[in-house]
Amino acid sequence: QHYFQLTGRPCAVVNLDPANHDPPYDCAVSVEELITLEEAQEELRLGPNGAMVYCMEYVSKNLDWLKARVVPLIAEGRYILFDCPGQV
Repeated sequence: QHYFQLTGRPCAVVNLDPANHDPPYDCAVSVEELITLEEAQEELRLGPNGAMVYCMEYVSKNLDWLKARVVPLIAEGRYILFDCPGQV
C-alpha cells in the first residue's frame, strides 16, 4: 500500500484474514465485517485452525458480499491488494 501511495497509484487493501484485528495498513474492506476467527471459535467450539478453515469456507459461500465491496473500488480505478491469511 505504501509503495502505491508513493507512486501515486490509487489502491485499496482487502483484508481476508479473519484473525488480523489490527493490520498495519488502512483496509478498504475487511472480512471481519462478515466474520471473525473468535466468533467461529466461540459459536462452533472450534480451535484456531478449524475456525480459520470455517471462516474461509464462509467467505467462499458469501462471495456476493465481497464482490459488492470490491467492484466499486475497481470502478474507481483502484488497484486491489488482497491480504490473505498466513503465518508470519
